[in-house]
Order: sequence, then C-alpha cells, then structure tokens
Amino acid sequence: MKRWIVLLLAILSHSVHAKPVKEGVSLNDLELFAIHNQLTPLQRAIQATKSMRALRTDLGIAKSDLFRIALFIETELDQRKASIGNYLSRRKTGLARTIEFDPEQYRIYIHLKRHNQKAIGRGSRKTVTKSIMYDIAAPEIVACCTSEQPLQRTPEAIPIYSSTEFTQKGKKFYSIMCKLYRDGSLAEKFTKKYTFSLKQKLDIALDLVTGLKQLHDQKCAHGNINPQKVLLDHEQSRIRAVLSWAVADSSNLASDISALGSVLHQLLSGKEAPWINRSNIKNRTRAGSVRTAKLVYDLQRYRKARLTKLMKRKESKRVRFERLILKMIDPDAARRGTADEHYRMLREICGIEVEIPAPVVVETPEPTPVRTKRPYKKSTPVAEEQPQPEQAKPKRGQKAKNPVVVESEQVSHSSDTNDIKGPKRQTTQKTKGTK
Repeated sequence: MKRWIVLLLAILSHSVHAKPVKEGVSLNDLELFAIHNQLTPLQRAIQATKSMRALRTDLGIAKSDLFRIALFIETELDQRKASIGNYLSRRKTGLARTIEFDPEQYRIYIHLKRHNQKAIGRGSRKTVTKSIMYDIAAPEIVACCTSEQPLQRTPEAIPIYSSTEFTQKGKKFYSIMCKLYRDGSLAEKFTKKYTFSLKQKLDIALDLVTGLKQLHDQKCAHGNINPQKVLLDHEQSRIRAVLSWAVADSSNLASDISALGSVLHQLLSGKEAPWINRSNIKNRTRAGSVRTAKLVYDLQRYRKARLTKLMKRKESKRVRFERLILKMIDPDAARRGTADEHYRMLREICGIEVEIPAPVVVETPEPTPVRTKRPYKKSTPVAEEQPQPEQAKPKRGQKAKNPVVVESEQVSHSSDTNDIKGPKRQTTQKTKGTK
C-alpha cells in the first residue's frame, strides 16, 4: 500500500523536481495504474518512453530521466514555454536534457549534445550532434546542426524537419534538424580504410552527381565539396550518398566539377590525389601564380600518364569510370563538362537508361488564306468542235474510203480546197440552171 501511495504522490504532483520513482516499479505497473485511474498524460508519457527506449541506440540517458522528460512534455511544456521560450535548457527546467520546440512545424526535440554524447560532426563554427524527435508512437533519431551563421543546404538532398533560432549567453544560434546518416561521412571511411565494391562506388558517384546536377540546375554552386561533406547511409541493400551544406554562389560551377572529380578519384583508387603536393601549396615563399602553375603541370602530367595506360586496357565499367573522372579534373574548365553531361554518362556506365524528355509539340493554327484579286486577262474565244458524221462500215472485200475532213469556214473558202482528197463537199444545194 505504501508503494502505491509513493507512486500516486509522484504522479499527481507532475513535478520534474520530485524524487525518483522507487526502484522496482516498472513502466508496466505505472501504465496499469494510469489506465485504472484514467490519467491520460501519464499514459502518453509511458508510451513515449517505451517508444524512445525501443530505438535500440545509445542515447546516453537513463530510463528514469527519459520518463521525467516525457512527463514534463505532456504536462508542463505548454505553460513553461510561454515564460521561458522555445529553447528550454537544463538549467531552466532541471531536466537531464535540453528541450527545443519548433512553433512552425509543432515538433519537439530532445537534444543529446554535450551530455555524454560525442559530436558526430564539426565545421567552421558548427557542431552536429544527435537529437530525439519526440513522438508518442514513432520517435526518430535526427541530426542537429547548430551554427552561429544561417545554414544552407543542397536542394532536395537532405530532408530537413525543422529550422529554429535561439539565444544563449547573449549569442544567437541557428539550428537545423535533419535526417541522420548513420554511416557517417566519406572522410571517416577513408580514415578507417574501408573498401567499397565497384557497384557501391558507382552508386555513390551517381548520387553525388545527381545532387550536384540539382544544385547547378538552380544556378547555385556548392563551393566546398570534400569527403567530409559527403554523408553515407544504407537504404535496404544499397548505399546512399548525399552532399551536405552548400554555399549559395553561382560563380564556381566549374570548380564544383573539379572538386567532385578529386573526391571520386580518391573513392576509386583509395588514395589521395597524387597531383596535390601539400608542401608546394603551403610554401608561402613562392608566389601564388608559381604554385598554381606547378599544380597544373603535375595534374596534366598525371592525366596524360593515366590516359595512356587506359588506352591499352580492355573496355570495362572501371575504365570508363576512371576516364570520366580524368575529364572532370581537367585543368581547362571549358573541357570539364557540366553536371548534366556527367549525370548522363554515369547512368550509361551503370547500365541505366537515360531519360530523354519527350519533345513538346506546340499546335500552331493554320494561316487563313488571303484573297487576292487576279489580274485581268482578256479571254480568247475557243472554237467549238463540230461532231463528225458517222461513216458506214465498208462491206467485205471493199476498201475503206478516206474519212471526210470537216474544216472551218476559213478552210472551206480557201483556195486550197481542190487539193483535199476524197469526195467533194456538199455544202451548197443545187439551184435551177446548174448542170
């Protein structure tokens, strides 16, 4: 009986500062108690705690602390955010983790950053940590990217759930909650010397070129393509890759092609680009033009040697893939090609039919005929043909007589009528006194 009284006092107080629930009391016991007493907030908190515990990942938080957070969200969040704000830190709430509320999407996040959790990514004034997108039935582990500057992303690449702002210690921060790619970045795979199959390499390359094509179609360049910006994740039996944050610039489209070519070269060969001499790049005693000329010379020399070897090899997917990469890293920007060209070539290498858009047929109305006046032309009279008289058929053994030729009046009155063979024309009737 004493055990249930302790539970009842802890539940009805709805206070996160209450003492922890007595050990030995399971969530199932609390759920039965909530159902019996029709405590809906308690039922929702218990169900959310079970769902978050079922994520099967290292959250770095105890079950009792997770239950307290869920109970706080179901009972006190609406009241406390009105006075504290949408960013509820541990110091303001006394909870084990920080809670952030997105008023636009109406989503709640439990941040796991800096609390026994290692950052999964870093950048210029930016950290990427894990967070829990709170939901009673289907919570999800997401990536929380916090920066002192507004963040931009590759269009239609990384699904973004929320974008929030908060102020802490007088500084303004920007947060983006997006999909978590559990396999990390491509740079981590290179560090661990992870080996990819040729099919996986082609899949990664196709995903990256597709994302870059979507970016360039909007006249926007990424500006910072490197292995750390390539995020990986397994989707069923296929590995997926995506470009992370982008820089809104339209003047470096050709530089994106070259940078992506260097990343794909390291992916294919497993080695860093051999034409990049870091001692030459970091040598400040030489002028920048001299170092650039040396880099271009080494790159041209490497490309020429590789293309010569590829000519002697049998045509295959790997050979065609490497030839495509060598085109992307051409020092001449005009010969590198565009993202759309490389997208089509990679689909052909992977054996995927290139989608050719159907031609757009525009129906044009037929022009109406314009009536024009014909020039006046004097008509000449046409002589009507007179019917020829029928001749009797010659009898057997007799010769056929010549046909009678009926001429016009001009011919009948001419002087040459006597030369016409055949019977005389009977055009006039006999008169009296004629012989």
